[in-house]
Amino acid sequence: MNTSSGTPWRFTAPETFDHAFYTGRYKDLSGHDYFAAMEHYKLHGAAEGRIASPLAERPAFLTLADGAGSILEIGPGHKPSFTGEHVRYFDILDADELRQRAITQTEESPDGVPEKIHYLRKDVALADIPDRFDIVFTSHSIEHQPDLISHINACHGLLNPGGAMMAIVPDRRYTFDASIAPSTIGEVLEAYWTKRTQHRLADIIDAYAHSTHNDPVQHWQDGPVTRLKVDGERLDRGYKTVEEGRFIDVHAWRVSCFEMADYMRHLRRLGLIRFEHCDVFPTPLNSNEFCMVMY
Repeated sequence: MNTSSGTPWRFTAPETFDHAFYTGRYKDLSGHDYFAAMEHYKLHGAAEGRIASPLAERPAFLTLADGAGSILEIGPGHKPSFTGEHVRYFDILDADELRQRAITQTEESPDGVPEKIHYLRKDVALADIPDRFDIVFTSHSIEHQPDLISHINACHGLLNPGGAMMAIVPDRRYTFDASIAPSTIGEVLEAYWTKRTQHRLADIIDAYAHSTHNDPVQHWQDGPVTRLKVDGERLDRGYKTVEEGRFIDVHAWRVSCFEMADYMRHLRRLGLIRFEHCDVFPTPLNSNEFCMVMY
C-alpha cells in the first residue's frame, strides 16, 4: 500500500520541548526564559509528570500522522486509533475473534473492531508484509514482542522513504508491572542475539506472582512500589500454566519512559536499530503511557 501518486508524504520531526506551551501550562514557570524552563524540565518537570509538548498526550500525538497517505496499525483490537481507506491492520486475531474477545475479556462493545484485519500473523510475519506505509503505528503492543530490536527493525522495513514508526507504550511504574523488576539492556540484547520468538518462562511466572493494580492515578500518588511478596495462589496458577505449556501473552518488556529513551539511544549507538532518530515524550502526570516516535 504505497503512497498515492504526487508529492510523497514525509514525516516532520516533532518539537519535543515547546517553551511557550510549557511555561503557559504551568503558571509557576511563567517568568522562565527558554533556557531556565528547559533546565527546570530536565531537573524536575519530567519526573513530576509535567509535559513540555502537547504531543506527550495521546490525542495530540496521533496528529503526527495527519496527511499520511498510508498507515499500518499493529494490534488495533476493538479500539483502533486510525480508521479510513488508507489504513491497514495487523493482528494475531481476525475481526470475528477480536469481537468475541471484546465481549468476553474486556466486557466492552465490539462495535469498534475493524471490518477486516488485512494481515494475520498466522499467515504472514510482520517483516514479510509486502506493502509499504508512511506510518507504522502501535499502541500497547511493543512491550509484548519477545524480540524488541527485531520488531522495531521489522517496522522500519515496512516504511516508505520519509516515514516514521509511532508507538504508545505503557510506563511500568504506573501499571500492574510496578512491582516487577524493570527490563535491562542486557535482556534486550540477549533476546536479539538468541532470536527469541516466545515469552520467557520468568516473565509468565512474574506476571502471575508479582502483578499489582493498574490504577495510574493511585500509582502516581503512592510513589515507587517495592516488589510485592509472592502471592502463593497466583504463583500456583502461573506455574501450572507453564507446566502445561499453555500460551499466555504477557509483557516481555517492562520499562519507564526514561529507560526506553536510554535503551534506544544505546541501541542506535551500537548500530542495532535502523532508525536514525528516536524521540520519547515522558509520561504525563496520572497517565500510565508515554509516546515515542522513530524516524
